[in-house]
Formats: sequence, C-alpha cells, structure tokens
Amino acid sequence: MRVSAIHVRALVEAVGLKGVSAQRFLQRARLDAGSLSDPYGWFSVEDFDALMLLSLELTRDEAFGLHWGEESPMMQYDVLPPLISQARSLRDAITAILRFQPILAERPEVEFQDRGGVATFRLTPLAASTRGLRLRTEMTAVSLLRMLKLIGAAAKPVMTRAAFAHARPEYAEEYARIFGGLARFDQPSSFIEFQYTALDSPEIHRNEELRHMLTAQAERVLKRVVGESSHSERLKRLVLRELPAGLAMPDAARALGMSERSLRRRLAEEGSSYSQLVEHAQIELACDLLHNPAKSLKEVAHETGFAAQSAFHRAFKRWTGKSPAQYRAGAS
Repeated sequence: MRVSAIHVRALVEAVGLKGVSAQRFLQRARLDAGSLSDPYGWFSVEDFDALMLLSLELTRDEAFGLHWGEESPMMQYDVLPPLISQARSLRDAITAILRFQPILAERPEVEFQDRGGVATFRLTPLAASTRGLRLRTEMTAVSLLRMLKLIGAAAKPVMTRAAFAHARPEYAEEYARIFGGLARFDQPSSFIEFQYTALDSPEIHRNEELRHMLTAQAERVLKRVVGESSHSERLKRLVLRELPAGLAMPDAARALGMSERSLRRRLAEEGSSYSQLVEHAQIELACDLLHNPAKSLKEVAHETGFAAQSAFHRAFKRWTGKSPAQYRAGAS
C-alpha cells in the first residue's frame, strides 16, 4: 500500500515549522531531495510511517499530529485545498475530498455518512505502526475540523463528537483545547461527528470560474495518477474498495472498462492473476487493520472478507508465517 509524495512533502514542511530544517530531516531519513521531485510520486506506507516516527523524534513533540493539522498551511496538499476553498457548498467540498482521495493514497482514508442533520467523517488513515496511526488520525481529524470552520459557514456545522480508537495520550489537554472537551478515547473507531443546518446552503464569495478551472486540474491529476498505475494496481485498489463483500472478475472487468478476457490477458502480461490480486488485497488490508488495536480479530477477519475467524487465522498464517495475534504484537 502506498501514499503520495504530497504527504511526504507536507510532512517535511510541517517539521520545518517546528524548527527542524528540511536538510536535517532528509539527511536523518537518508532521503535525497530528488526523491520528492516527482509531484505525484509514491512512497510505501512503511517508509512513510518511518518518516512520521522520525518527525516525532526530531520535533520532540508527541502531539505533533495535532499541531501539524492545526498549524500547517492548507495549500501543502496540491490542488485539493484551493478547490475545496471554492466549493459552492459544504456538501460540494466534501464531495471533492471523497472524489479526489486517490491522488493522496491508494485506498480511501476518509469515509462520509450523512443521516440528515447529523454527519460523520470516519477516519481510516494508512499507517504501519500504532504511533504512526495515531499521528495520522490526529492530523486528519484536525484538518477536517479546520475545513468545517473555514468552508462551512452557510451550513453552520457544529461538532458534537470526536472519537479516537487509540488510547488517551499524555497530552490529552491538547485534545481538550482543540476539540472543546468532546474527544473520547479507546473507541471502536475514529470519527468526527457534526450537526449542520443544510449541507447544500450556498457559500458566498466563491468564484465559479476559478472552481471550474481547479476541478478540471484535479481531474487531470486524478487521471494521471490512476492512469499511470498498472492494471494489477488498479484492480487491487478496486478489490480493496469492495471488501468485505468481494468482487467477481466479470464485475471487476466492467468497472475497469474492459472484457474479462482482456483483463485476464493484461494481468498475465504483468505476471499476475485475479486470484493472486484478491489475496494480495486481503493481505494488505488485514495487516493495515491489525495495526489498529481497537479492531478485534473477529472484526479484522470480517472486514477482510472471511466469514469465519478460524479461516482468516489459517489464511493469515499461510500468508505471513505468523498468526494475526503474533503479527499484531510485533507491530505494536
């Protein structure tokens, strides 16, 4: 699983705001500045996680995730912040966030649910360690809170709950300051809930011509990012999105705009097969979910597409040589 170099550049900039120079950070990370030159390059989740842990070490700020989301310039995320700033309504802004998530990561990290007057952002950031997951959850939650304050004036959003799957940290007073005492820890999942007047209330001072230009640019970036992926990568992302329900190969082929026979041939040319990719998707998702201590092994089994926990246990042992419990213990 991978995240965009956009995230890495944003991290370097955020660390810089804490007094750690980009040169020092990159030297400690053994990264060449050239590795960040591709505006839409990719980093593995494991490499990005190591960079996040390094940021905690160098800044000496365990609450760095909160402060990153709170203090960093919104424009560090390429075309998305200016596009969101020109949204016609809060719903329009949320739609843009959801649609263009593939620019930033190989699988969606934010889900949105609207129950009419009450809405929820569910947070499932990519990370390879417990501390990395906590940091990215904090950063994402605070960034979304900033968006609600900056973009949703007409909808009048009011946060009502802030839940976090991780344990209460030593710096919980920072949560109280930022989330107004609404933060709750050791929850089944991480999410921000808010009430609103009307998501479709038009925002004033928006430039419609600029919005169209930024939308077109975001579509071009999305097409480039997705188009440069191999058929194997595109199919794996598709399977991940459909888990735990599963996806039959004919349906997958239609979603990718080709016949089943063509998809089978393209995968063979790339040295892969449909069954292998489904298994790889399950492995990646399972490892990702096991880094979240709030997820029970039964829940991980279900979300990975297994009807029985015992079947998941056997498959995971075959994939990794470890039981799910052993893998989770080693990742903590």
